[in-house]
Amino acid sequence: MPGKRCNEYADFVTPFDEYRSNVEAADAVSVQDPAIPLLDTRDGPYTNVGFGQADVNQYGRDATINLGVIIAGFSAVELELWLDAEPNRPHLSSATPAGSSSSSSSSSSSPTDTWVRVAKKTFGAVSELWVITNIPPGKYKVKVASVTGGGNLSIVESHAA
Repeated sequence: MPGKRCNEYADFVTPFDEYRSNVEAADAVSVQDPAIPLLDTRDGPYTNVGFGQADVNQYGRDATINLGVIIAGFSAVELELWLDAEPNRPHLSSATPAGSSSSSSSSSSSPTDTWVRVAKKTFGAVSELWVITNIPPGKYKVKVASVTGGGNLSIVESHAA
């Protein structure tokens, strides 16, 4: 159709939204802590897929995260991007296999911490846009690893999957 962009093989970027604001110190907690907000890039911004169009947003496409890092007063800030690499296992049933005890737990063989670091960047005293590309759609967290000096930090985000 004239005047409309085809959604097949296109990236739709969400508008910038506040992710964290007025951060005054580095995160002393583990990335698993719920105090660090979750950034979910799994669902595409468009849910209506027309007749004959492919929904490629969630199947084999690389995601992009755009972080506006707004620095006020700090002389240096180090950020880390973490991904929850919990495997998606819809093909496994929750039934106990034959011959095994129902009291035994499978948690001893599965990792409890599935967060992996994807990227790390150090910023100076100037606000910047950090663009992270070629990453899988998933659940992410941005951890403030360290800060130098006094001030505050705000992060706005936009993403595409």
